[in-house]
Amino acid sequence: MSSKHEIRLYTIVWHAEGIVAADMDGEKVMLNIEKGKYYGLDGIGSRIWELIEEPHSIQEVVTALLKEYDVEESICQHDVLMYIKNYMSKGLLQLLRLLKNFIIMSWREQRLFLEAYCLTGIVRLAIILFPFRRIAPFLGKYMAESSMLEDSVKLAIARRIGQLVTKASRFTPWESKCLVQAMVCKIMLRRRKINSTLYMGVGRDKIKGLVAHAWLRCGKTIISGAQGIKNFTTVGKFADLDGG
Repeated sequence: MSSKHEIRLYTIVWHAEGIVAADMDGEKVMLNIEKGKYYGLDGIGSRIWELIEEPHSIQEVVTALLKEYDVEESICQHDVLMYIKNYMSKGLLQLLRLLKNFIIMSWREQRLFLEAYCLTGIVRLAIILFPFRRIAPFLGKYMAESSMLEDSVKLAIARRIGQLVTKASRFTPWESKCLVQAMVCKIMLRRRKINSTLYMGVGRDKIKGLVAHAWLRCGKTIISGAQGIKNFTTVGKFADLDGG
């Protein structure tokens, strides 16, 4: 694929078809079958390649690397973009365009996706403008929990909303991390009278020290922020009860 495509931090990338990879002495060697060319990746390049085995935004790759390496975010962003552009020029990656991704959705999913996308911007703006004590009352009953039992139909809706919120967050030009995603999921579930509990936790990272995380539960299912929650201690929770 040509490198002429504009690549930004919210661009979704993953391995192109027809690429064969092998490990050699701690580094990866790539073969582009179509072009019949070999390419070698250094240590960091190999790690980036591993992180985009499945579709991820470039910012998600940066976030993962920041947890593993002691580097400033701006430098990490610059370096990852350079690696990605290099991979693109060699035909090793493919892009997931927002329009293409949107077109293949059903009209119901398109409506949910647009709702999620718009809400991420509203929620992000609210987090920037207002102290959390002003936001907290809107999140539900403090230190309460919704039931672990939920109607199967509502649970299926909740899961799909969680998936679409995650997907929409990959395309936003603004920051849409765990708290934004959890709050958006909660708002969308509340509008459909589906109970949920938003959890906030803290954990310790070897490099970054104390870190925070937010996730949302509906029934027994973690709808957003499921990755790594066992590493966090809950310090706050907000529940919607009886359909919000």
